[in-house]
Amino acid sequence: MRFGQWVPSCVVTLGLLSAGTAQAGVVANLLTNGSFESPDVAAGAETPGTANWSSFNSTFTNQAFPAQDGEQTLKVFGPFFHGGGSGVVQGGFVATDGQMWEASAWLRNPSTDAIGQNNFAVVKVEFLNGSNAVIGAFESSQFNSAAPTDVWTPVSVQGIAPAGTATAQIVLVHVQLDPIDGGSVLFDNAAFGLAAPIPEPSVGLIGLAMLGGIAIRRRRSL
Repeated sequence: MRFGQWVPSCVVTLGLLSAGTAQAGVVANLLTNGSFESPDVAAGAETPGTANWSSFNSTFTNQAFPAQDGEQTLKVFGPFFHGGGSGVVQGGFVATDGQMWEASAWLRNPSTDAIGQNNFAVVKVEFLNGSNAVIGAFESSQFNSAAPTDVWTPVSVQGIAPAGTATAQIVLVHVQLDPIDGGSVLFDNAAFGLAAPIPEPSVGLIGLAMLGGIAIRRRRSL
C-alpha cells in the first residue's frame, strides 16, 4: 500500500453515526493549530505543510483565500495516483473502549482551483491500539465537485471506540480516483474530541408535544 492511499471506512457504521444524526460538537477541542494559523504565512502566499499536524503528500498552509476562522487555511491537492490521498493527521489522544469521539472541520471548494470531478474530501475519526495500528475508522460524507464554490461547509463525523482502543486521531484528506483530475480543497477550523452529549428535550417541550398529539386525536374523533 502506498503511503497516503485512501482506505474506505465502515460505511454501515458511518451511516448510523453521522448521516442524519444530531451532533452537539465536542466537549473540548483537543487540537493544536486547528485553524492552521501556524506557521505564519504572508498575505497571498503559502508554505508546504502546517504546524502540529503530520502532513502527507500535497498540503499547504496559505493566506490566499478567505478563512473561515482566523487568517489562514490548509490547502490540499491530490497526490495524482488512483486512490491516493493527501492531507494531515493529528493524534495520540488517549481513548477508551466505548467512547464516542467526534471530528469536524469546515471545507471550501475554491472556484479558482475547484475540486476535480473524480475527487472528494472527507474528515475521519480513527482509533488505534497499543501497537499504533488502526483498528476502527469512521468518515464523513464525501465533499466533492457537487459542493458549491467559494462557500465554507461544515463537515463532521462521530465514531465509537472499539475494544482494544488506546488512542484516537483525526484525519483530513483529499482523495483522487481514476481518471485522475486536478483541483484542491481548503480546510479550516477543525475540532476533535469526545462528543458532547445531545441535550434532552425539556419537560415543557415534551408536554407541548403531548398536548399537540392529544389535540390531533380529538380533531380526528369529531
